[in-house]
This record gives sequence, C-alpha cells and structure tokens, in this order.
Amino acid sequence: MKTLDQISIRTTAIALLTGMLFLTSCQKYGEVSPRAYDIAKALYSICNRKDAARLSTVEKLVTDSVAEGALTDSESGYLMAIVEKARSDNWESAMSDARLMMSEQIQN
Repeated sequence: MKTLDQISIRTTAIALLTGMLFLTSCQKYGEVSPRAYDIAKALYSICNRKDAARLSTVEKLVTDSVAEGALTDSESGYLMAIVEKARSDNWESAMSDARLMMSEQIQN
C-alpha cells in the first residue's frame, strides 16, 4: 500500500513535468531561419532607437529575402507584423516581439 507521501511526491512530479512540457511548447514563433533571426535583430535595434526611416529598408529586405527563398512566408508574416506594430507607433511592443523571436531561437 502506498503512503500519502509517495502519492504526493508522484503527483507533484507529474505536475512539474506537465508544466515544463506546456511551457516549452508555447512558443509564438518557433524555429526561424538565420536570415529571419538577423532581420529580427535589426528590427530590435530599429525599434529601440524608434528609427521610422529604417522600417522601409527592413520591409524591402523582407520582401527581397522571400523572393530569394531565404525566408518562408510565415517568417515574412512574423517580421512584417513587427514592422507594422512599429509603424503604428507601438515601438515597445514591436521591440518585445523582435526580442521574443530571437530568444526562442536560443531556447531551441
């Protein structure tokens, strides 16, 4: 017969493992290409400086990268969403999204 302590330890272990699995599977961007990572890095810097003039340059870089096959359509969508947030003067949110995209690559 199992004691109450053994059941409690087992339940706690299962809960912790389930929580860890949940947290690692809840990524917004997932794995992206090196080009997407580099553009996210540039976007982070642009957003940090609130440099609206450079957003057009990044937008063209994204479009050209898709045409070259260096970015997928989903990566392009992620990056363009960040550009649009910045254009809408949501610099902090855009910067946060760029940082999140980069940090998810480190965790993978």
